[in-house]
Amino acid sequence: MNLRKLATLAKKQDQLLRVCFYLLLNLAENVKVEDKMRKRNVVGLLVTSLERSTLELLVLVSSFLLKLSVYRENKDEMKLVLEQRFSSVSVLLQQYPLLTLAAILSHQDHPW
Repeated sequence: MNLRKLATLAKKQDQLLRVCFYLLLNLAENVKVEDKMRKRNVVGLLVTSLERSTLELLVLVSSFLLKLSVYRENKDEMKLVLEQRFSSVSVLLQQYPLLTLAAILSHQDHPW
């Protein structure tokens, strides 16, 4: 398989992932559905998708992670998956300098 076909395939995969994550993001407006997603490891899938290179997909994934970070369980899961995939957070932030991701990692517990 030549590089051009591989690039086309990766682009189509990113488009499909973007549509699927967008659908899940809209479904996550319902708290019960969001909890079901958490139980089925949507956080791990989202964090893994941060390795993709399409800007639209990265923005969508980071906004989805930000939405999920409201709950402590999701935030703890994000940290666990990030620590497993990357040896240090600084390496992650060098590879993926998304401000939203930095906000998730430094997200403080709020009284609300």
